This record gives sequence, structure tokens and C-alpha cells, in this order.
Amino acid sequence: MRTSPLAALLLATCVPPEPPAWLIDEPTFLGIQTAVVDEGPLTKLIASYPGHERAWPLPFDTVEWRWFGAAPPDVEVHPPIWIQCARNDCALYGYELLGIVGDLPPCPDPLSFEPPVSCRMGVGHRLRTRLTGVEPDSDSARVLVVTSAEEDPETCLDRVLRNTGASLGPCLVAAHGIPNLSKWLLKPPPQDIPEALPPGFLGPMNTNPTLSFAIHRSDGDIVPAVDGDTITVTAGEPIEVDIRPGPDAAQVYYVLYQDNGLSLRVEALTVDAYLDRDDVDYTKIDAGKLQLTAPDDATPINLYVRMLDDRGGSGFAALRFLAIRGPS
Repeated sequence: MRTSPLAALLLATCVPPEPPAWLIDEPTFLGIQTAVVDEGPLTKLIASYPGHERAWPLPFDTVEWRWFGAAPPDVEVHPPIWIQCARNDCALYGYELLGIVGDLPPCPDPLSFEPPVSCRMGVGHRLRTRLTGVEPDSDSARVLVVTSAEEDPETCLDRVLRNTGASLGPCLVAAHGIPNLSKWLLKPPPQDIPEALPPGFLGPMNTNPTLSFAIHRSDGDIVPAVDGDTITVTAGEPIEVDIRPGPDAAQVYYVLYQDNGLSLRVEALTVDAYLDRDDVDYTKIDAGKLQLTAPDDATPINLYVRMLDDRGGSGFAALRFLAIRGPS
């Protein structure tokens, strides 16, 4: 049945427009970062990068797990619950968690790459765990992270675990995995590996990319900025923000194939930016550059940036822009 032009117009005017994808108008999950904060003895088998955070942990390392999200002003996300999953658990199909039956015991310390049963790692936006010994048969460590701003995270976890059919509603649920690289470091190397292998051909081990900013003001000034900075701008002023990857981003690395061929590759980076106000004149020029115009009021604008590489590294940063009125 055809819809008349007038009916189609009325229908269109009754449907509210979708908010832009970059707008933070509700609590939003941005990502999980793993960072090695204390290196174990297997580090001697890989190329090391002093001053850079390794995103790929090895057995015997200590890892800090970090949850990143964003929320509208005056909205606070509860510290998330972290669950480590056994081999057949944490298979997310339509946000239904399959495989876990009964209560979750506390995880052991140190943490196994593959526990015999799923367990609770802890609670917090950040938490640290030690990793236990060499387990070359395990493919990865898998975790599930559950939180919310409106609900008790325990309520959200119960909805997921018990598969009650209730909507997750405002619950934020994320699955995350990190590879167990000991299976590659500890297995016998091929007998006919090329003699002239570059140093660290099993790496470079992936590091988390860092990022900084250059704020281009309308008067020509360029203001450097880093995560957590507040930038004062004039109300109504157009500004341009350059998102600059650090030296630990877009790493060059080698891949060794089964026929012992080597391939030189460069990490691909993706950059996403989000704002918590939709009344700004916002334009994304390219992946690393955006423009916005400060509104004519004193309410801050929060900018959230996520940088991901295609090997599992991640970087996050936030800036606040505070508009003030210029001299009259």
C-alpha cells in the first residue's frame, strides 16, 4: 500500500531525528586497555621498549586492566565488575552469556591465562592482576566487563549470567581478550629460519599508542595539550583540533610465514572522537583532525578520543573546552 506524500511528510515530522554518532548523550563504553606494568622473566625473549606500555602481556607479567567510557555531565558510571572466563564461557550471542552455571568464585592470584572455571577478577575502573606460569596450550585470556550508570552492576551481571530474558537496558557489557604469546615464544622455531632475521621478529611486541593534541586558535596560536587538560577559548571562537599519535603508534613489525617468508607491515590506526554537546558546530575533517565552534555560554565541552591499532593496542584521552566571553 502506498503512502500519500502528505502522510509521509507527517510521519517524517513525528519521528525524532537520530542523534549524531559522535554525541555522548548517554553512558557509553569506549574500550578496554591492557597494559603491562611489571614485566616478568619472559621479557628477555622479546624486543623491549622502555618507556612504552606493552599491550600484549606474557606469563609472569603484571597487567593493569582499564575500562574507558564516557557519560553526559553529572552522570557517573559505577565501577565495573570484571569476570575472567573459562574456555567455553563468555560466548556472547545477542548479549546472552552461555556456559556459566552457579556462582562465580574469586579468581586466584596469580591469574591463570585459562582458568578451569569462570571467576571474579575484581571491581573497579582499573585493576591489576599477576599472570601465572607458562601455558602454551591456551589461546587467550578472555574477560567480561559489566557496569552501568543507572543500575547496580550486580543486577546487570545477574541479567547476563542467568539469561533471564530481561532486557539489558542501561547495562554496559563488553567482552575482551588478550593473546597468550608464550605459545609462539616457547615453541621450537622452524629449522630453516632465515639467518638474517631482524631483531625482535616475533614482535615488535604491540604497545598501546599514546596521543596528544595541538589546538589551533583563531588568532593563529597553537596550544599543545594532553589527556585531562582544560583549554580556555572565547565564546563563539572556531578552533581546530589535531590529534597526534605518539612515537609508539603505527609500529613497524614483521610477520613470519610458515614457509619462512617475512613480510614487513605497519600498524593501521583508527581514531574516533566524541563530544558531549550537540549545540556545537562540529566537523570531522579527517581521522586526526576536527573543527568545532565554542558555544556562547560557560558550559564546558568535553571531547573524548579513542585511538586503536589493528593489533589490539588502544589509547584514550579527554579534553575539556571552557568558553569565556571576550572583552566587550
